[in-house]
Amino acid sequence: EFREASYMQRYELFCKKLVLERHYDSTVLITSTRQAGIKGQYQEPCSDIGFDFFVKKLSAYLKGAAI
Repeated sequence: EFREASYMQRYELFCKKLVLERHYDSTVLITSTRQAGIKGQYQEPCSDIGFDFFVKKLSAYLKGAAI
């Protein structure tokens, strides 16, 4: 499944697999160049493992744990 896949695609598959196999509830994958990262700029290759989705899942988990 990793054959002829770029490193970015491999990381994306890996993150999704961790959730699918229930090792984690959620994962996040963000990328940046060195210069863009210093400025706080980043890209999300896939929205379902993006930062906003991760934060929403984490927030929901913490709200549930606080009850």
